[in-house]
Amino acid sequence: MKLFGEKKIVELDSEQRKILKDVKKEWLELVTISGKNPTNSETDNDIDWLYNIAGFEKPKVVIAASFAEYQKIPSFASSTKSLNLSYPINHNIHKKFRGKLIRNTTKLIEKHVDNDVIFELIKLEQIFTNKIAQDVLETLNSNGQNYLNGIMTRQPNFGLSTEFWMMTGSFFEKIGCLDDSLIKEDFTRYSGMMMRGIWHASFFKNVAILCSTPKKTKKDDQGRLHSVSEAALQWRDNQNDYFIHGVMFEKYLWEKVTKRELKIKDMLQIQNIEQRHVAIQLYGCDTMIDELDAELVDKSRRGNELYMLNNNLINGRSIKILKYKCPSTNRIYFSFVPDDMRFADHAMAWKFHLTPEEYKSLEIET
Repeated sequence: MKLFGEKKIVELDSEQRKILKDVKKEWLELVTISGKNPTNSETDNDIDWLYNIAGFEKPKVVIAASFAEYQKIPSFASSTKSLNLSYPINHNIHKKFRGKLIRNTTKLIEKHVDNDVIFELIKLEQIFTNKIAQDVLETLNSNGQNYLNGIMTRQPNFGLSTEFWMMTGSFFEKIGCLDDSLIKEDFTRYSGMMMRGIWHASFFKNVAILCSTPKKTKKDDQGRLHSVSEAALQWRDNQNDYFIHGVMFEKYLWEKVTKRELKIKDMLQIQNIEQRHVAIQLYGCDTMIDELDAELVDKSRRGNELYMLNNNLINGRSIKILKYKCPSTNRIYFSFVPDDMRFADHAMAWKFHLTPEEYKSLEIET
């Protein structure tokens, strides 16, 4: 598509929005389910090209099939002394090439496109960053797959998992905004290199470590990694990562929880608080009340019921559960409340951030 004249785009037309929709779909599939492996001569040539621009010699290229393998490479390199990872150069590459490329493409886009349209696309870029890949990185890193973190401290990220500026750049290139041939050439080559399957990358003076894209990603309706039927994150090397509502589990524990093979008492002994919380959500408080013969502490005139699990299940605590009915739907709900609650209506007031007096004065609960 070509731009007509020097008039700025102040609103995307129907054809442009169709292109945008196609670009979004392409990137969503590329980053989450493509399972691409960047092992080919073109990737090697492009890595050489990138290093040459940054002023470094041709590196050894190491490709990991999963993020777990990618993060463990420094540990392997240290034990075998096979790779020198003492000189990270992500910052050098960003300063000498990528940073300039981003600035140059941004200037071209601003030349042809109104700020309101640009802001709309930036918001989309942020949504992709937050919903598709960034949470994957944060979750994996927080669960111990972080061997590269110390080495790459304060180094900028590279790869499809974080560089969603390329998605918006790709859209603007398709509608004709990148009309400088040299800038377009650099953008096309750089984004093309990443789109061959570089999900994450760490560059060192003599070594480039690349991670392939996942072949499958499953999430819940809140965008969190989640599946109770299969691994939520699946990689090319059959390395699978298991999640329930954004919380990572070892496979054996995930299987026991999802298949309901754990007794409630055993489930409440899970040491990780987040794992224990989502396991309880999955099992349901009604199951806990039934299986543990919970004691009914109080039942109010409004039908609210307060139960206590007093078997010293978690660090000597007497766990309290509130059972109540939604007036509009008649559905039964359960909620954990503070251990010191003695009355069901007080627990209901606490749940809705009311004082007992304020809750008592309500004629209809919503």
